[in-house]
Parts: sequence; C-alpha cells; structure tokens
Amino acid sequence: YRNQYFYGGNLKGITERLHYLNGMGFDLLYISPISQTPSSHHYDVGNQTKIDPWIGTEEDFRELCEKAHRRDMLICVDLVFNHMGSHSTFFQDALAKPNSKYHDWFEWDAEGNPVYWYGFKDMPQCNKLNPDYQEYVFSVCSFYLNMGADGIRLDLGEILPAEFLRKLRQRVKFINPNAIIVSEMWDLATHK
Repeated sequence: YRNQYFYGGNLKGITERLHYLNGMGFDLLYISPISQTPSSHHYDVGNQTKIDPWIGTEEDFRELCEKAHRRDMLICVDLVFNHMGSHSTFFQDALAKPNSKYHDWFEWDAEGNPVYWYGFKDMPQCNKLNPDYQEYVFSVCSFYLNMGADGIRLDLGEILPAEFLRKLRQRVKFINPNAIIVSEMWDLATHK
C-alpha cells in the first residue's frame, strides 16, 4: 500500500493564515509530522530533527510558533516514536551492521528479522525501552519545544510502554512545565 497523495500546504502557508484560523476560534493548531521522508504522509520518519524542505525550514517553524503565540494560539507537533521509516540512516545502519549502536534501537524477531509495524515493510518498530533510543526521543522533543512548540502528540501513544511514557513526560515537563502531551488512541480509551 502506497499513499502518495499530496494535498499541498506548508509552514509558511499556515503562518499566512493564522488570522483566519484564529478568527474561527481556534487556539491550538495540531501539525502532523513534518520531518523529511520519502512519503507525503510523513509517518515513515527518518531523523525527526530534519524538517522536510517542501514543508519548510526550522526558521519557518520558529516563525509559525512565534506568530501563533502573539495570537494566543498554541502549536502541537505530531511525533512518531513507535517506528521509523526503513529508509532512515539509523535503520539502514542497523541492518548493515548487527553490531551497530543502532541495532538495539529496533525490534527483531527470533530469526533476526526486523519487526514491522502492522506488517508495513517500510516501518520497522523501535525498541522503546532501549536507553539510547530514549535519549534520541528526548532530543527530538527538546528540538521542537525549544523552537517554540507548546506540545507534542504521540503517534500510536496507546501502544507505547508506560515506562517509556513516564520518562518522556518527565523530560518534556522539565523543558516546559506547561507543555501539552496528547496521545493517539485507535481503540476505545475507557479502559486505559
């Protein structure tokens, strides 16, 4: 399955329309993943601290946050920590060298094959309990919060381990005690 539809839009376009969005009563903007990927959906992340050039630049993101804040609007970014894109240099290094420092960032089956999210061969699952991977995750959160984001949305948050989520919350709140953390729930949330 390949979703290659692109409907347009970029960070500058959002910034230019803040007056319109604010006028409609919106005070929080949720932005789906903006890191550089080969897809248009951007959930097959590589390095999440590199913004896709066709979406914008770090300066564009900072400007969006700054201008949104002037209108008392918040910016929440969607971050993907359950899996990465198979194109990522981290995963490619892990595949090529079993002794790579990135090998333990990913999940492997009993035969040594990568475990893929929902079987999608372009999205290998990450080992969320690996301390080195967790440090990478925290650096990604820090990257966006320090550029002005007011919160993060956790893609597939409902399946992230509780230990991982507790550490992530602690680190995010250390950077910004008022940061918003939102978790995706695919299923009924009343039992969680």
